[in-house]
Amino acid sequence: MFVILDPLLSQGFQIMERAEQKCLTLDKDILKFTYTPCNDHDIMQRFKWSQDHRLVVLVTNSCVQSDGTHLHFLRPTKCIVTRRSQRWICEGNTIKNHYYNRYISSKPYAHSGLVRMTRIREDIGHFLIYGTRDNLCSLRPTGE
Repeated sequence: MFVILDPLLSQGFQIMERAEQKCLTLDKDILKFTYTPCNDHDIMQRFKWSQDHRLVVLVTNSCVQSDGTHLHFLRPTKCIVTRRSQRWICEGNTIKNHYYNRYISSKPYAHSGLVRMTRIREDIGHFLIYGTRDNLCSLRPTGE
């Protein structure tokens, strides 16, 4: 018996929130992000850094950014080089959105379970590359 694996499973990395021990996951039905148990075979959990400091969702080849609402839920959108809202700044093992000056939260929003951005220090997520002790920013390209 042969098992065919999606080639995307061997690319990129998974983003695990350190406190929750869950991975950032694209919910393909609503095109927003949640935290779910990390699964090496879930292509909805595969990301890569672009040269210009965008987080790219491999399965959709789209960039992570805020949905623009007051709750700042994360969503995938078409990658556009000039869009500052898709750029992320590394600060240790946290990442801050360049445009909104907000961090990805460690906890999903209570009413929907969706991941959003926050300025509340206690809610700021601390991220690792799943399966390693390396922080999320360790794989980010260093050039501008």
